[in-house]
Amino acid sequence: MKMDADLTIEEQKTKLTELQAANDKKLADAKSYMLEKTLQPYKNLDWKNSDGHTQPGNLTAMDHIGFAFRNWPRIQVRSVR
Repeated sequence: MKMDADLTIEEQKTKLTELQAANDKKLADAKSYMLEKTLQPYKNLDWKNSDGHTQPGNLTAMDHIGFAFRNWPRIQVRSVR
């Protein structure tokens, strides 16, 4: 009698675990889809030449300095001995 009850409880635990795993997978798939669709417009955006994220009146002096130097070639510094 006790053994039958234990088996029934274990079967219910197994079903619950399977149901929880299926629900977690559905939630993960939904989150993945949401992130994919949210980030899709940025996938092919060229960040090096993109000035569209700033409004003309919102630029600070540091922004202007950054824009001025962003396309300069990198200079290799050699130590002088």
